[in-house]
Amino acid sequence: DKDYYVKMLEALDHEIGRLLASVDLSKTNIIVVGDNGTPGQVDQAPAGGIANAKGSLNEGGIHVPFFATGPDVTVTGTTDKLVHVVDLFATILELSNVNVPNATQGVEIHSQSILPIFRGNDMADRCVIAEKFGLNATTDGRALMMDDWPQYKLISIQDVTDASDTPTYQMYEIGSNGVESSTLTTPPNPGDPHEAAYNALVAKDQSLVPSAVGDTLYLQLPTSTGPSGVPNNANVIPVSITVDGVTATFVDRFDQTDAYDRYWVKCTVPTTVSAPYTTATVTFPDNPNTGDARSFTATSIFVAP
Repeated sequence: DKDYYVKMLEALDHEIGRLLASVDLSKTNIIVVGDNGTPGQVDQAPAGGIANAKGSLNEGGIHVPFFATGPDVTVTGTTDKLVHVVDLFATILELSNVNVPNATQGVEIHSQSILPIFRGNDMADRCVIAEKFGLNATTDGRALMMDDWPQYKLISIQDVTDASDTPTYQMYEIGSNGVESSTLTTPPNPGDPHEAAYNALVAKDQSLVPSAVGDTLYLQLPTSTGPSGVPNNANVIPVSITVDGVTATFVDRFDQTDAYDRYWVKCTVPTTVSAPYTTATVTFPDNPNTGDARSFTATSIFVAP
């Protein structure tokens, strides 16, 4: 019911106003972001109804209101910078003077602080990616936009979890109203205005295709203790795993409820290698207290059935 929906938004607005009235705005940053798209039953033009609203990869399904104010937001007005809700993670950590973990600490972060945008000095090369999978094979896929061509959007219809699935590309021009205004030729004809954007977006899409996964392995590590031993905390994950000289992908560690579990790591290898596996090396971050290096050669390698 659209009337109830509008009334709900008005009530929400009123209650947020009461909340902010009790906050010291001189030292509080406020960030407001919408959920991923408006439900199709209450969607209004120009987004285009249920098929292009929440649950779709169209702008009506993923492009939402976002605004911020506070002592760390020193610019006013609007910006065309591309940002993603995942960027809030790094942004809020930076606003709180908390260091963002990185790959050297065994953590891969897909978040880029937008604090430079708040301060008007952003020079980052930004790209936004949205994925939809496991719901509908004819509409699932990936949407991509890049800072260099913000007026264009590529949608790749594919199973983003399957490296062997061949994508079907759709490309759109974004109109002044912020949604898809026209469908463009894919692939472009030579000399088409969107040719360079198409090539760059397709290259980005293909760079995200997961590697074909081969065997799943269980690696047993030496049961050494002390500063250079296998980390006792199961939340500490490897920074690298190699099996027969090929990079493997970390899957899991086992908890320390059984002390023996501590010395096992689960990983997958690409299809370029196969059994029998002879050597595997697992490297954890250096001990943060002593600086001791923690790199181990597996004593046993088991292939999961």
